[in-house]
Amino acid sequence: MPLSAIVQVLLRLAALNWFITGMLQGIVTPFQVGPSESFVASQLVTAGVILILGIIVWIFAPFLSRLFTQGADEPVSLAGASLRSLYSTAFVGLGLWFALKNFARVFNGIHFYITASLQEASAIPSRITAFYNLSEAALTFLAGLVLVATARIWAGKLTKSPDNQPQ
Repeated sequence: MPLSAIVQVLLRLAALNWFITGMLQGIVTPFQVGPSESFVASQLVTAGVILILGIIVWIFAPFLSRLFTQGADEPVSLAGASLRSLYSTAFVGLGLWFALKNFARVFNGIHFYITASLQEASAIPSRITAFYNLSEAALTFLAGLVLVATARIWAGKLTKSPDNQPQ
């Protein structure tokens, strides 16, 4: 398997991370309580840029992988590993990373939300903020679990298209 195939998988993992990060930040930011409108607007612009960069890197991953490995695109022996198995492994790894990275945030967020709910009415803004912080971590955690569960499906779809084969 050429080195460019491995670089393409890594680029697509980075792109997927940026896409999911931008999407989740864009979903959660408008619901945060307290920040000014200009702060929310700047966060939405940042989320949009991250999301668009993820899409661009995903689309151009085959070209970029050939560009990055130009002159050094030698075969790498992976002893029977196919492009599909590389994608499957990568998606499972990324999914586990998302899930494990956010598990503690979900656990702490649930605890904080319950604790804030037991306080008096003056704590309502902190409860609302806690809920949206929890939802961001929970969505990323769930996205990781879904990615682990569907890794082989996505790998199969990606390896069927001739556009995804490094040359």
